Amino acid sequence: MANLLAVSQLFVLLFASGYGYQLVCYFTNWSQYRSGNARFTPQNIDPHLCTHIAYAFGKLRFDNKIAVVEPNDITLYSQVNALKNANPNLKTLLAMGGWSAMSGPYSSMASSTSSRSVFINSLIGWLRQYNFDGVDMDWEFPAYASRGGVPADYTNFALLIKEMRLAFNSEAQSSGKPRLILTAAVSAAKSVIDAGYNVPVIANYIDFVFIMAYDLHGPWDGKTGLHSGLYASNNDPDKKLNAAWAANYWNSKGMPKSKIVVGIPAYGKSFTLTDAFNNGVGAPTSGAGAAGQFTQASGTLSYYEICEKQRSGAGTTVRDVAAKCPYYVNTNTKLWVGFEDRQSVRDKIRELVVGQGFAGAMTWALDLDDFNGLFCAQGSYPLISTMKSELGQGGGTTSTSTATTTAASTTTTTAATTTTSGGTVSCVGNDGALLPHPDCTKYYLCNQGVALVRSCPPGLHFNAAFSVCDWPASAGCQ
Repeated sequence: MANLLAVSQLFVLLFASGYGYQLVCYFTNWSQYRSGNARFTPQNIDPHLCTHIAYAFGKLRFDNKIAVVEPNDITLYSQVNALKNANPNLKTLLAMGGWSAMSGPYSSMASSTSSRSVFINSLIGWLRQYNFDGVDMDWEFPAYASRGGVPADYTNFALLIKEMRLAFNSEAQSSGKPRLILTAAVSAAKSVIDAGYNVPVIANYIDFVFIMAYDLHGPWDGKTGLHSGLYASNNDPDKKLNAAWAANYWNSKGMPKSKIVVGIPAYGKSFTLTDAFNNGVGAPTSGAGAAGQFTQASGTLSYYEICEKQRSGAGTTVRDVAAKCPYYVNTNTKLWVGFEDRQSVRDKIRELVVGQGFAGAMTWALDLDDFNGLFCAQGSYPLISTMKSELGQGGGTTSTSTATTTAASTTTTTAATTTTSGGTVSCVGNDGALLPHPDCTKYYLCNQGVALVRSCPPGLHFNAAFSVCDWPASAGCQ
């Protein structure tokens, strides 16, 4: 057991210390069906944009085994995972669940040791067969009664996460492969968090939680609201429905900040105003906004569809100073949209993710940003590129803990080529690489052409063969 724990910890050390801040981007397998310039396939993904690509979604079968959703999923799996040829440091996750999957099938699967075991064994085989690096459990939501959840989910979801992690540890030891990554997309709403997540137990076994800090307001409220505010609007009576509150609440419940990734949407929530000229935050609405030309979903508009409306000259964009989020109003059509732009993304990263020491950012989804740069006149992927640049400027000092180990960072060099007593280290064209340092207890992380010096945890040496911090006897560093 001691050896198994050591192996598990070493993979966590690599995962945490090698990448700095996390930037997790969802790929949706239905965006391939959009028309024209909105059609999105894996060929549209910049392999260097994100640290992780989460493939949405895999399907849970009635027998608790894994299945495809779209008929060409296997082909898309291959295309997404082929991105790692261009960026070997990219990690891919298969997201299981999603909103349309409901909670009932997952409640049933998690309800017994035997059914959980069937799922876990099927999942491990599936991930290895199709070359994923891990899984994102997107169960929406444990113990959420209106979606088929039951109170026992609170205990059973935590048991599922624990058993998945132990099985991943064991499989890594027996196969000699890197341990599969374990993450979960989780709610930002207090009532759902309290009912569904045994946070202290989950925190012991999960690598990261991705907080879905969006859809916090919508047409169901009967009034306008910013669905992804950094903070609460002055006109919002519920001061808990915002990203900053949710991230800090998860931390207060026992999830380390080093495991909390904050969700930032690349889409807006739209409303139809009751009165075109009563149009602030909290104004009465008669329903969802009209579906977008490309996304074809009432109540939701992609960032590029919002850009089109802004650039048409019709309507006005207003920034809510308290919430640090914009909204768009068109009094002619009674359309009201709360959304993210580059400034609100900067604020979230600077003030919350980097400013308060969280692990990184997640975005839903790649296909909803202006991925080809044709709509917003802001270049390709303006929102996600802003996330990336802001996280890079933050420096990447994420520290992820296991039961006994913490990954630490030390000094930073400022040159693309660094000369040491052991020779010259070049980070030019080597972004994301982990390179040996003359001091066995340290290594270099190449980040945007700069060689950053990182320290292994006490008692460990850098193993250049496997790019991990390892026991000295195994590291082979002299």
